[in-house]
Amino acid sequence: MWKRTVDLTYRRLAFLRDTSEADIRRTLRVSYIKVAEAQARGAIHFHAVLRLDEATPAGTWAPPPDWATAGLLAAAWRWAVRRAEQPCPHPHHPTHRPSDLPPTALARWGDQADTRTLTVDGGELTPAAVGNYLAKYVTKSVSTSGALDSRIKNVDDLTTRMIFLPAHHAAIVKTAWQLAAWSTFRPLGLGRWAHQFGFNGHWITKSRAYSTTFAVCRERRRTWARTHTATGEERVPLDAWGRAADDEQILTVTHWQYHAAGYARTGDQALADLAATLARSRREAARTSEPAAT
Repeated sequence: MWKRTVDLTYRRLAFLRDTSEADIRRTLRVSYIKVAEAQARGAIHFHAVLRLDEATPAGTWAPPPDWATAGLLAAAWRWAVRRAEQPCPHPHHPTHRPSDLPPTALARWGDQADTRTLTVDGGELTPAAVGNYLAKYVTKSVSTSGALDSRIKNVDDLTTRMIFLPAHHAAIVKTAWQLAAWSTFRPLGLGRWAHQFGFNGHWITKSRAYSTTFAVCRERRRTWARTHTATGEERVPLDAWGRAADDEQILTVTHWQYHAAGYARTGDQALADLAATLARSRREAARTSEPAAT
């Protein structure tokens, strides 16, 4: 649904500029970051920040042309949200025969669609305020009881957790778990995501060029952990043996030579042979329904 909406946004931008979609994609790039919020009613609510950039090569950034304003992006986005559709299996007409094409329904965005301009130089809606607003939903649990903070393993686990859920939440989780057994819905993996009301997306996603990457963030955290103490004081990075990582007197041996294989003692070899014999006997007994050796 999100990809379809972004594609429609490019199409609408091309219409508003009286040009082709290919030309718009060569000129502009729609960058975004979004957070998914599971509401109490069970619907997924997205909070997103969108930005127009110049379509520069990967790893570079430049502001868009003067005519690519926030108002233009908001108008194109609102148009795309109203028209985006995603075919999906119809929940009331499942099929169990692979030869039949399952009846489909069309998923659409809900009526709650609001766009507001993010002011960088001041105003009520500042980047810091938006950052705090999005961070709140990254750490938000689906259920206040914490019963849905991890995947559901089996039917017994499902039954136990439903005791701690409101009736509405329990019904959604149970429905997702039951639909997972139907052939029509099996590709959706609803059983794995029943604890998320069947939603299998990540709670925070962004376009590649919106900002830094998660890999860079992880590397910075690893570097900080190596060069700082728990209280935030700087320290000399240490290796796995607690020695200074930049110590030039440490000799690193990178040459390896084959030494030997097998067991060093005859008794160990005999025990391994006996275990292998017993394992083969049990497998053979299972195939022929004869008692295994003991």
